[in-house]
Amino acid sequence: MKERRVGRATRWTLGIVALTVIMSLGLPLTGARTFLRSDTVLRWAPWNESQPIDLELTSIPVADPVDSGFPAQELFHRRLQDGDFAMWNPFPAGGTPLGAVPHQGLFDPLNLPFLVLPDRMAPAWVKLAELSVAIAGVFLLLRRLGVSQAAALVSGFVYSFSGFQTVWSNWPQSHVGAYLPWLLWAAERLLRRRDFSSCVAISLVTASMLLAGFPALTAWAVGLMLTWVLLRSLNQPQTDRRTMRLIGAAGGSVALGAGLAAWQLFPFINQIGATDLSHRAQTSADHLSPSLMATAAIPTAFGSHAQGFFYGDRNYIETCAFLGAGALVLAVVAIFWRPSPSVPRSTTAITSSLLAATTVLIFAGGPLLGFAQTLPVFDSNFVGRMRSIWLLLLAILVGLGLEAVTSAARGGGDRKPSQVSRFRFLGLCVVFAIAVFGIWHVLRRASQEGHLSDVISAVVIAIAAAVVVIGCVTATRRTRLKDFLPVVVAGVAAIEILLFVSPFWPNEVPERHYPETPAHDFLAAEATGDRVATHDLALYAGTTTHYKIRTVTGHVFHQPTWRDLLIAVDPEALSRSYTFSFLEFLDVSRLRSTILDRMAVRWLVTQVDFPLPGTPVELSQGNATTRSHPGDPLVVTVESQPIRGIEIEIAEDVTTTDLTARLRVEIVGPDELVRVGRRHVRGFLPAGRHWIPVAAEDLPVGGEALVRIRLDGDDGVMALRTDDSGAPVLHGMAPSDDGLRLAYADDVAIWENLDAVQRIRFASYGMVVRDQVERIATLQAPLPSEVVVLSDQSNHLTDPEGATAVIHNVDDRLDSVSISLTSTGPGWLVVADAIQSDWTVKVNDVAGMLVHADHALVAVAVPEGSSVVELVYEPSGLRAGVSVSAVSLLILLSLVWGASRSRVEDQFSSGGSTPGFG
Repeated sequence: MKERRVGRATRWTLGIVALTVIMSLGLPLTGARTFLRSDTVLRWAPWNESQPIDLELTSIPVADPVDSGFPAQELFHRRLQDGDFAMWNPFPAGGTPLGAVPHQGLFDPLNLPFLVLPDRMAPAWVKLAELSVAIAGVFLLLRRLGVSQAAALVSGFVYSFSGFQTVWSNWPQSHVGAYLPWLLWAAERLLRRRDFSSCVAISLVTASMLLAGFPALTAWAVGLMLTWVLLRSLNQPQTDRRTMRLIGAAGGSVALGAGLAAWQLFPFINQIGATDLSHRAQTSADHLSPSLMATAAIPTAFGSHAQGFFYGDRNYIETCAFLGAGALVLAVVAIFWRPSPSVPRSTTAITSSLLAATTVLIFAGGPLLGFAQTLPVFDSNFVGRMRSIWLLLLAILVGLGLEAVTSAARGGGDRKPSQVSRFRFLGLCVVFAIAVFGIWHVLRRASQEGHLSDVISAVVIAIAAAVVVIGCVTATRRTRLKDFLPVVVAGVAAIEILLFVSPFWPNEVPERHYPETPAHDFLAAEATGDRVATHDLALYAGTTTHYKIRTVTGHVFHQPTWRDLLIAVDPEALSRSYTFSFLEFLDVSRLRSTILDRMAVRWLVTQVDFPLPGTPVELSQGNATTRSHPGDPLVVTVESQPIRGIEIEIAEDVTTTDLTARLRVEIVGPDELVRVGRRHVRGFLPAGRHWIPVAAEDLPVGGEALVRIRLDGDDGVMALRTDDSGAPVLHGMAPSDDGLRLAYADDVAIWENLDAVQRIRFASYGMVVRDQVERIATLQAPLPSEVVVLSDQSNHLTDPEGATAVIHNVDDRLDSVSISLTSTGPGWLVVADAIQSDWTVKVNDVAGMLVHADHALVAVAVPEGSSVVELVYEPSGLRAGVSVSAVSLLILLSLVWGASRSRVEDQFSSGGSTPGFG
């Protein structure tokens, strides 16, 4: 009967877990919503030109998955479905490794849904897989430790929806966190069974974690696992310890797992070795504030992105440590209650000790963190990301506490000696005092920040959850609640979880998933193969991988010399992040940067309210004021001439309730073609002069042009400066001799850079400048496209009279480029991509050398006559990594075979010991 009741509790608990998953993730799983924050792009041009300024997004604006992670996954899996194993992404920042390195977790088993599902559905199913793996891992770990099914399931439930796992959704970090309990499960299996199959399990989990793409957490997890094996082994009977053998077996298994992932690790190590990581240096002061432990019970203790305010350390994603107030009660119970007889006596003590050490590292710092930072990984990674380990240890205590309570109730009470009871009482008093102080601190800080009403509701929910669980724990001795206590705890946790994840998790309508705009259509048609530079966050440069647009900036690891050139254009180009570049063109002279010319930036994108370069001209005069309503144009006839923009003078502030309202200018030239320009109003446009870009540089010179100006919107009045007849007073911006042409003006302004060199060009003369500073200074002055600046001397002799060449064909694939050309003499084929490392070249099937050119580009020596140049991406370390992975796989298979053979033999041997090494 008892077993049936326990089974029923497990089924009820599983039902609560399933219901929580459905309520939090259901619509994205069906495709009716998308589990990705891609509507973040709607805040920036060109998307925001057709959106209200107070746009309410369906999720928290977060950059990395939107402008880096998802576009990379999408590109790789689309190409894989087409039979192409894409190792290189040519679109952001001159190009970056794709399938060659584990940054994006392209080979993480959890990302398999990208291979079989539509792109918009895949993120939700990836999250479902992650939740399932995390729950199963904790469940199996606690079952291995002797915890009942229902209690183990509750523990997995609270961990899978914990702060780290939730806020890092769509990042590789949460995937590594999902594998983390499996590593401890495999270690515990090794301690119990001491067989080769346990070693295989450790190896496979380690490889999966490394392929997931966040190696820092994997390294910390391995350290946790080895420490766990050490402490658990030392607490076993002396005749059965064999501690060093177990540590060696676990360490060897980790090494084998790393070997399985070597084909990804070796290229990654080579890339990191060439990257300056000094900006990531950590000190003992780089830790989270102790006050942030309050977020374990109150996730919005200091605000959150969903609430529109946050006054904790760093940012919400780097600090949230939610587990649930009800769950924390059971973690405290585990520490002060007598352990269940089914659980090894040392388990709670070891878990608590590891939790204490992790707490000091993450929230206190000091000498312990200072010492840890002398070790690899700690020295260059923020320790706050160890929250995954901290939360897992707490979740283990939740299961242990739940098991302790139910077993004590079944056993008729906990009769401890009075001295132990006094210790328990004292400990509970300390915990209660800390909780009261924490609540007081949270409320006091909220009052100081002016957000008391926003935070107090979260505090009340946490208190209520804790009170319910405390009441149930105390009632288990006198009622039959003991069998269904896990169900109650799961129900309380579900409420806390849903209140936590619902405002944070993406739930985006499909129409907002990387919407196409007229600007994207224009670039898709006109900029094929060309490079684009954008002002600030226009086009949200990293997302251009999704749209297959090459950009000079991006959210990736940059080739060091490419970084140099971006900084030469804009000294603040990488001030936001070492891996996130952007350019500011408010200094309009940067639009004419000769360095951008050499980087083959053919197109420049700015917002429509951006300053217009050129020569101002007066088009019409007047001192009157005329008011017009939406859709009612004011018209004036002016002399026809090439124009980049029209300046109007608004006599009174324009206000409208239509937050998508826009000003519209139409110019009808003598050729009867209509040129249109628009710019936003967004509810309010102050009185004064305002420019509206219009791509009308092709207007004929001479004759008359008709200019119509109107407000497009639902309401509002526009008062314009006009003459007495109501014709608006206008100034125009005429083109100047600046090498620019305004080619498009609607949701953004797109300028064609007429001085840009071709991305693939022939240069007849090579200028050698060895000094980096002098070389960049040389590139900042105008140079003929026939001249290439080389970083080192070459023995390739070119025609002093200057050769010419015709490039017949360019076959531009992701991982390779094939170029056929015919030249009248020897010269250089220059490719304006960031491919100085790990690319090889053949000229007419003969291996050649890539010479560093124009500081960040490459040049290939080509002879006179016809040539075929083949450029191929071959990442350093890939071949060695493949070899190591192949050997590791053979070793793994031999271990599997040996383990299975030993089990078979053991079945036929009477009284045989467990096969293994211990």
